[in-house]
Amino acid sequence: MAYTDSERLIGEGVKTQIRRNFKNTVLFPMRFLGLNTACEEQLKIEQKFTTHKIIKNAETNKITFSLTQMGTEHEFSVEQVMGFYLSKLKDFYTVSGIPVSECVLTIPSYASMVERQALLDAVGIAGLRCPRIISESTAIALRYGFFRQKEFVKDKPRTVAFVDFGHSKTTITIAQFTPDKSKLSVTTPRETWELVISTTESCRNSQLNSTKSSATTQWKAPDAA
Repeated sequence: MAYTDSERLIGEGVKTQIRRNFKNTVLFPMRFLGLNTACEEQLKIEQKFTTHKIIKNAETNKITFSLTQMGTEHEFSVEQVMGFYLSKLKDFYTVSGIPVSECVLTIPSYASMVERQALLDAVGIAGLRCPRIISESTAIALRYGFFRQKEFVKDKPRTVAFVDFGHSKTTITIAQFTPDKSKLSVTTPRETWELVISTTESCRNSQLNSTKSSATTQWKAPDAA
């Protein structure tokens, strides 16, 4: 998201003006989900990659982004910035003739409850309803299983590894598929992630309960037209 002298830009429009308006541009707001003024180490790391001003509110224990438009300074919370982005998506579908009132969002499997609640707050700001937030690892396995269901053999589960090299994270998901169900096993070695948590995720992931989880999803074929 970015502010110019005359408008607020969200999405692709931000790229064309980031170099000349970097102080009023917010990139990767998801990196700030769940952070507060107590997350000093994490904020120091994030500030190395941000060009806008970060405000710490001692009374509310929250952080906000300071942006200026036409000489007036505005402060927005992380949830508000995410809400603006979701509102943009909502407007896009509305203009396309597809009214949207609900959305299902994904979030990294290691995200804490604080981050998940912050994302739900952003959905509320956008005027949407989120019936469920699912892990990114679950989402990618669901998509793979849905479109390749006819390829699976009942007595011989297919094992697939999904590797996501993201902008600031890498996750590996291993799943087994049969025609009627999938078994999803997300395993993140603790000795590997402890280094990441201590340097970049120590505050917001303090509520991380486990580095290994499993779930079983039943597949249901679509009704015949």
